[in-house]
Amino acid sequence: MDSCREPWYGVQNKHHIGSGRLTQAQFVEAAGKCLAMCQEDAANTFQQADVEERGTLNYDEFMQFASKKAEFAFLSTTDGAVGTKPKSQ
Repeated sequence: MDSCREPWYGVQNKHHIGSGRLTQAQFVEAAGKCLAMCQEDAANTFQQADVEERGTLNYDEFMQFASKKAEFAFLSTTDGAVGTKPKSQ
């Protein structure tokens, strides 16, 4: 299973979100779980990914943003399989 999809939807279920969209605070929670991001990095990522400035993101919007960023290359491989985040050096 996709390494981020499960935590993303887990946060949605925890907060009873039916729209599929996460606020910045909820994204920070999900990114901490699936990407091991600190709060500051997750908040900055959310702001960059929220190109329409709606104040919310859905999973597909985030993955579209992430697919264009080298730092998120580990999320998918050339064969379409989802990878795991490399351990910090």
